[in-house]
Amino acid sequence: MDVVAPEQFRAGDMLADRFRLVRTLGQGAMGTVWLTQDTHLNDEPVACKLLSGALTHERRAVAYLKREVLLTRRLRHPHILAVYTFWDAAGLYFITMEYVPGENLSNILAERDAPLSLDESLPWIHQVCQALDYAHDQDVLHRDVKPANVLIDTAGAARLADFGIARTLSDMHNRISGGVTCGTVMFMSPEQLMGERVDRRSDLYSLAASVYELLAGRPPFHSGSIVAQIQSLPAPPVDHLPRAINAVLLRALSKKPDERHPSCIAFYDDLAATAREHGGGALAAGLADRRRSDPDSDTVKLDPADLESFPDRLGALLVEAGAATLGQVEEALRIQMRTDERLGEILVRLGYVDEAEMALALERQLHVPFMSLEHERFDPEVTALIGRAFAEARRCIPVRRIDDRVLVVMADPLDFATLNVLEETCGGQVILRIATISDVLEAVRRAYG
Repeated sequence: MDVVAPEQFRAGDMLADRFRLVRTLGQGAMGTVWLTQDTHLNDEPVACKLLSGALTHERRAVAYLKREVLLTRRLRHPHILAVYTFWDAAGLYFITMEYVPGENLSNILAERDAPLSLDESLPWIHQVCQALDYAHDQDVLHRDVKPANVLIDTAGAARLADFGIARTLSDMHNRISGGVTCGTVMFMSPEQLMGERVDRRSDLYSLAASVYELLAGRPPFHSGSIVAQIQSLPAPPVDHLPRAINAVLLRALSKKPDERHPSCIAFYDDLAATAREHGGGALAAGLADRRRSDPDSDTVKLDPADLESFPDRLGALLVEAGAATLGQVEEALRIQMRTDERLGEILVRLGYVDEAEMALALERQLHVPFMSLEHERFDPEVTALIGRAFAEARRCIPVRRIDDRVLVVMADPLDFATLNVLEETCGGQVILRIATISDVLEAVRRAYG
């Protein structure tokens, strides 16, 4: 199927017969972000990130992108830009997100062409630290913290965008191009560049590198062999900052994660206390002629890990979780091509995966809680929202209302086509749970008679 390139869309065009394009908000190698009007919700403004046509062929990476959307859509914090859902409209992939007018910190720095003072930066640093620690407590990493991903809204508050999503999109781009822009690499931690396991301290490093750019007008390493410098050289102190403030900043930029602060808010507290002691108000005085380096002046070539094609999101998760082997999934996929059955049901039928084991593996991988339906009572007004035929075909069932949202149970929570229909029918974001296929089908039988 031919995929329409984002460059071919024009204002007034429709996405998924629902989102009317208004104007572009940004464009890059990985796609285009549009401001749209949601015609199903009184033309409410929504940001839509359209993936470029080249990226849609990276099927395994798209599967990981769906997982990132599912993980991050549950984050609700005043300083996090909300992600709504993932859409596949006739082979065109896009992500819907909260639209907040404002400007990102990278553009603010570019327009000023000079560093910020610590005093004016501290409120934004505090807000981003709160957002990151909240996400970390939900077991979600950002993995791409940089000034371009910090939006300053019209009220002057910071909003952190693109949790996990930008990094996954960038990985997809790297797979095709063999390189990433210098502006992305400049904020990555040493362990992330090495392909090692990352945790909240990697996000802290990227945050500290971003703060460094706010205060110095450039990232810690911005010319020459940037990758090698990040991996081996200590970050240079910012020459106009007091030694004590540099000490806080450089601790967060330590090569070894164990030597950094234990959390983002601990870094902020250390930085704010030191600024109070040494006076942060005039730390950028006399810097108006200091020019920022151009983050796109050259391209750093990396050798990213190869993302081999893996044609099913559920299969990839089960292999990662150790619930099935790659050979078993490949055999089930071959059967699926002939029979058009659901992959999970084939794996269960062949005896490779137990239903409960599969559901619990998804719970671990996606952080969506498992729920037993055996003794559950169903609200008939809620179950009537979708009807029995849809529930059976899509292996899902709405259970009851909890405050202003509907509790929905699905056997495959990564089935975004079904999830999108459910949320539109239920009038907003649902509370999602996982159950076994047989448990869902038995619940449908009981609920609908």
